[in-house]
Amino acid sequence: MNYRLADKDLTVNPAGSIPTIEFNSNLSSTHFHVQVQTANGWQMVVDSVGLGHAVAIKGGPINSAADFATKRFFWDLTLATDSETDPIEAVLEMVIEQDGNTLLRVDDDHSITGQESYYEYVNCK
Repeated sequence: MNYRLADKDLTVNPAGSIPTIEFNSNLSSTHFHVQVQTANGWQMVVDSVGLGHAVAIKGGPINSAADFATKRFFWDLTLATDSETDPIEAVLEMVIEQDGNTLLRVDDDHSITGQESYYEYVNCK
């Protein structure tokens, strides 16, 4: 099942360091991605696993903080439970930071069974 969160906007300091993304949850995660929209479609920037550690949003056409301006990003994360039948409350937190400042924090909680993929579009100003 897919669960779309509301689109968000954020502003990156072009003179700062590369922003990072971190996911936290009470459940386990199979993987997460960050993609950027280009003239040729979506291009993978981050393809990683695990929770609780910040990962630089860098790759493809994104090599510095200045590259974030006017870009549209898409992140997705899959959470997994131990039950295909009994609903379990999934608590998710996603944080994008730059130089110790929180640029965007998303919190969500609802019940899921099995696996569920969360996704959200982020528009950079």
